[in-house]
Amino acid sequence: MSLAGGDTFARLQGVEFRNMDPGHSRHSDAQGPVVASVEQGSPAWRSGIREGDIVLAVNRARIRNVDELSAALERSGGLVV
Repeated sequence: MSLAGGDTFARLQGVEFRNMDPGHSRHSDAQGPVVASVEQGSPAWRSGIREGDIVLAVNRARIRNVDELSAALERSGGLVV
């Protein structure tokens, strides 16, 4: 499953997230959606997001998959940490 970041949050335009494949991370405790791709020069790129980054939390809420990321972005009210 994947999520285009700009669909739910304008500052994430240009990024695509996907669920982490088992064994993706060298750190067993790092689980969350992975940045599958990010367009150079896009708002997401300018925010410092890069391919391979892992989303661990949104606004201090633990995120484990793309569905949880989408829901957290929708609840954010436009402010995301």
